[in-house]
Amino acid sequence: FWTGPGADGAADFATVEIVVIFVVVLVLAILIGVSASWKSGLVEHAIERLFEIIGRFVGTHPAKVASITFILGIAISGGMAKQENEVDPSRLWVPSGSVSLEHSQYVKDTWPSGRAPTFVIALPKNGETGANILTAANLRSMLDVHTKVMAIEIDGDSIVETSKDIADYSSRYGGKWSFAGVGGTKAKCAKFGSSCAMQSILG
Repeated sequence: FWTGPGADGAADFATVEIVVIFVVVLVLAILIGVSASWKSGLVEHAIERLFEIIGRFVGTHPAKVASITFILGIAISGGMAKQENEVDPSRLWVPSGSVSLEHSQYVKDTWPSGRAPTFVIALPKNGETGANILTAANLRSMLDVHTKVMAIEIDGDSIVETSKDIADYSSRYGGKWSFAGVGGTKAKCAKFGSSCAMQSILG
């Protein structure tokens, strides 16, 4: 009856395992419930006896219990050294087997890219967040910063020189580079036609 991810057969859905777990839990719940109602005094006595044994052992052998607990804690948490944090939103929030994951992987394989978004938050010089950022003076200030950033130059020839033992990157990285290609440099920006792509007044 499942119609979600995996229903098309692209990914296996653990139907059998879920059914087995459900049946086992149901049987255990029924057995415990019947035992509790039929022999409630016996069950209570057994539980009390168990806790008494555990408490007496801990009270008479505190050093052993503390040592064993410490060793077991270290052993169990040893796997944390191999833990890897997942930062890919598609793996964190999208169901496995989803068609969108296949499309995303196709895009990555077909058009690989190393781009990463960068966000700039502009505040007025007085530091007050409630002030108007779109005044003429503030816009001129942001334009000055934008111009300086666009004028940053990267020496591609030095990159070619330091990487010559790996491969010859002269045709790809040789020369002077800047983001917008100002001052006769080569441009690194993504372009809409002949101009760098701009989505806001900041770039």
